[in-house]
Amino acid sequence: MDRFNESFDGEIKIPSTSIPQILYSSYRIVKDKKSFSRLAEKVSEFIATYDSNEEYKQYVQSGTSGTGSKENVK
Repeated sequence: MDRFNESFDGEIKIPSTSIPQILYSSYRIVKDKKSFSRLAEKVSEFIATYDSNEEYKQYVQSGTSGTGSKENVK
């Protein structure tokens, strides 16, 4: 979390459905000694384009239940 605080100026708004994935990705980046700044750029891009990202919204809304769940797992 501190690394994200260092990477972003001011307050950011992240959809609550995305927080677990973002936190896990940051854990893996640190664990695997990869570029955290690149992850911060991707998260920033995700936040900036979230409102228009229909594919992601559809994926989040379908979740893991129902008939479409097999299509979501690849």
